Amino acid sequence: MSYDKWDHYAFEVILCMSLKNCALFLGSSLLALSVTLPALAADKTPMCLAVAEGSSGQADVSAVRDKYRSLADELGQAVGRPVKIKVLNFNVLLQTVRQGDCEVVYTRTSYIAGWALRDQHYSLLAANEGNKEVVFIARNGDRYASIKDLRGKRVAMPEPQSDLTMVANAMLRDAGMKPADLQVQNTNLQEAIIFGVDQQLSDVGVLTSNSKAAKDWSKKGGTVAVRSRTLPNWAFLAAPNVRSEDADKLRSALINLAKSDSGKKALQEANLSALVAAKPTDYLSVVQWVGPPV
Repeated sequence: MSYDKWDHYAFEVILCMSLKNCALFLGSSLLALSVTLPALAADKTPMCLAVAEGSSGQADVSAVRDKYRSLADELGQAVGRPVKIKVLNFNVLLQTVRQGDCEVVYTRTSYIAGWALRDQHYSLLAANEGNKEVVFIARNGDRYASIKDLRGKRVAMPEPQSDLTMVANAMLRDAGMKPADLQVQNTNLQEAIIFGVDQQLSDVGVLTSNSKAAKDWSKKGGTVAVRSRTLPNWAFLAAPNVRSEDADKLRSALINLAKSDSGKKALQEANLSALVAAKPTDYLSVVQWVGPPV
């Protein structure tokens, strides 16, 4: 065999071996890809939405879950995952936030939102538009110039971890008073606080200004004796383990709910007016004022 023929033969052998190796490489790559892609496609584990309405919420857990179902579906569509809803009381909310058990947390308690942002490294997604106050209501004709005039009075307020109670205690502290200076009557339902003031079982009751109970009280001409400083409204938070791209999708979905019929329906069912971008500093200032959960 001549050198020319040998060189041509050797080239064909090398080319064949190279093509074979390429085929093997491509085959193994495609096999790996075929294993990876289904695994990624199958990553549809439910995302958790924690809902904590606080003292102004409903007692019926199933009713609360139904109330936020449409909103949860909107969030699930945004990130391509189903969403399960957990309805939490204050104590379970604090545990859930600390452990990061739910990717999204909706809380009506502004100091807890501030604590989650500051100490637990959550991020703020959106908030219900507007703001709120803690108000001290009294019967018609009962006037109080300031919180100092409540010394010795029977004051109905929610449990100690409530936004209302924490803010009330901060107001007492700023006035040089303490809870022991009042006859505190704890009750978890704002409707019960209204009843107590109406029936003269309490001299004063503590409500949040944007609650149904407070609005009903104002409609019938009830007295608002003392008001707190302005507080930021109900907030949606993302846990630290939520990827930034998913947090962006969730934020966009929440803020744009009012732009679609399904989103408007979700807002209406959840008793939310509209969700807007919010400032973390507003919530941080509240936790700095009233203190963290105890």
